[in-house]
Amino acid sequence: MIDAKSYKIRLGLDAAPLNNLSGGIGYYVFYLLDELIQTRKDILFILYSFSDEGDIFHFTKYENVEIRKIPFLSFCHSLWIQSTLCYHLWKEDLDYFWGTTQSLPLLTRKRLVTLLSLYDFVFRLHPKTLSPIKGLYLAIFSKRFFKKADFIFPISYGTGEYLKSFYGIAYADVVNPPLRKDIAYKDRLACETVLQRENLPYKKYVVTVGTIEPRKNFLGLLAFYASLLQKHDPSKLLPLVIIGGGGWKNKKIKRELQKLSQEYPRQIVLLGFIPDADLSYYLSGASFYVSLSHYEGYGMPLAESRVCQTPIVCFDRPEMREAAENDGVFLSEDFYKESLEEWFFISEDTAFPSVTRAGYISNRTLSDKISKQIL
Repeated sequence: MIDAKSYKIRLGLDAAPLNNLSGGIGYYVFYLLDELIQTRKDILFILYSFSDEGDIFHFTKYENVEIRKIPFLSFCHSLWIQSTLCYHLWKEDLDYFWGTTQSLPLLTRKRLVTLLSLYDFVFRLHPKTLSPIKGLYLAIFSKRFFKKADFIFPISYGTGEYLKSFYGIAYADVVNPPLRKDIAYKDRLACETVLQRENLPYKKYVVTVGTIEPRKNFLGLLAFYASLLQKHDPSKLLPLVIIGGGGWKNKKIKRELQKLSQEYPRQIVLLGFIPDADLSYYLSGASFYVSLSHYEGYGMPLAESRVCQTPIVCFDRPEMREAAENDGVFLSEDFYKESLEEWFFISEDTAFPSVTRAGYISNRTLSDKISKQIL
């Protein structure tokens, strides 16, 4: 039994994303929280969630963690936050609450200090790519969340600047997504052992990673690649490897993926969701990483590709440059096709840029940015 009185600070957080790590927010919270728990032994972390099973079980090994299972109304996360979670926070004597999912319970005690993680502004910039319910919820309540938060932590400077531009609200500090610990550079011998499962030659394919959803612009990438296959001998082109699953509003994307992969089985390789341990090999073994995403709050796969020493080609956006640390090939969204086309041809003479990792901030430094706001 934990003696709550022995802790200087009591911090609660929305731990719902930790039940099943299937998206960027879940991994972001998992790795930052894991670092914070280990470095701040003076804090009792209270994790409010739908369940005490799944990936959240990882945190039961820490003495300064309590998991509160409160499943009522968990069928709708937004409703759960503003009802079930609100009720339990009123009952608790917390010092801080961390809104890990870009939203906060609006009815809380006045003396409760709130921290808010800010991921993106998809609901304003690309609202049609969200589910109608989530988009409406964020459109209505986001301004209230931002005004209520004592400290806001965007995941990129670009996202922070949108906060200032849209709402005139300042942020506390930028906390980029931490690198997943299993993502690391793999040498040729190690890569070839894994790549042979899909008959992929080392440094002779293109890779892209992302949730299968409209904002990632998979339809644009597939249309571009299909045009290359139709104009040129497919054997002269680098295969396109697509990694990722889940997503929403993606029926059309999945149909196109299935159609092209059946028509060109050697050129389009669909791997779906794969574990981090395997992802490192596919990133390290690729000729380059490509992203034609319309918008990213940060662009974590770009940072991971650079860790694996793989060049990046993407649209020229502030958040993408930030994730790539300006170390990539950045294309205009209006005039990218001709430049990108030459990258897809198999050639020993293709001059890929070198990749360095000098500027990346460590996970410990990132957790310290949140930690310093907690007195």
